[in-house]
Amino acid sequence: MVNIVEKLGQAGGDLTYRLDVTRKDETGALMNGLNILMASLQRMIHDIAGSADHLKLSANRSATIAETSRIKMFYNSSVRN
Repeated sequence: MVNIVEKLGQAGGDLTYRLDVTRKDETGALMNGLNILMASLQRMIHDIAGSADHLKLSANRSATIAETSRIKMFYNSSVRN
């Protein structure tokens, strides 16, 4: 079991890494479960990265709108004076 965890650790955080499951015993079931966990973590981190990208895009759009509004307000106040 220690060897299994060491193999995952040696993957260096690569969530695409999967253990080669050839055993049909409890160790094989554990390895398969770890592969399922890795796939789940990979999907979760992918989704989080996508949400972060969407949030960044929304923040940039909000900043652009705020800057445009600021410029219009400055222009309108200058025209009135």
